[in-house]
Amino acid sequence: MADILDVTDRTALQVTAMVTLILWLKMVVSGFVQGHWRFKANTRAPEDKVWGRHNTVAALNFTQHVTDTTDNEVAAALGQADRWTRIVANDLENIPIGLIAAWASALATSTRGGSLSLHLVGVLMLVVGRVCHTLCYASKIGRPRTASYVVGLLGTLLMLIQILMAVY
Repeated sequence: MADILDVTDRTALQVTAMVTLILWLKMVVSGFVQGHWRFKANTRAPEDKVWGRHNTVAALNFTQHVTDTTDNEVAAALGQADRWTRIVANDLENIPIGLIAAWASALATSTRGGSLSLHLVGVLMLVVGRVCHTLCYASKIGRPRTASYVVGLLGTLLMLIQILMAVY
């Protein structure tokens, strides 16, 4: 059986692996930020109450008891928790299919219709679009957020086109 490195462009695999790592890290950080705001807003599951003031995680300042906050701070925390929940949900709607397309496109680079350039442009558009989308969403910047979303979407589309070119 042929090794995957024998039939696929090594650059395509390296870039795709790095993009996968970057997007995974971005999703992990987004999840932790979401969790932080959900703790502050007191919207975590009841069993998560064990992560109280005297817990090691709390000592690292990941949480703060809602009783130590004013109504305005709780309202602000609820807004941030909702914002980060939407960020995470948007990632879950877009990143998995983007990474599936990225890996399939990487494999397609070595076929008759495959293009390394098209693949690289697509994966870079995906990662830049997704990272910028999160930064803009978190910063409440609307139009650049939409533009970032479209960039990531078009990157995924380019990779899907690459796959179709390779199989037809």
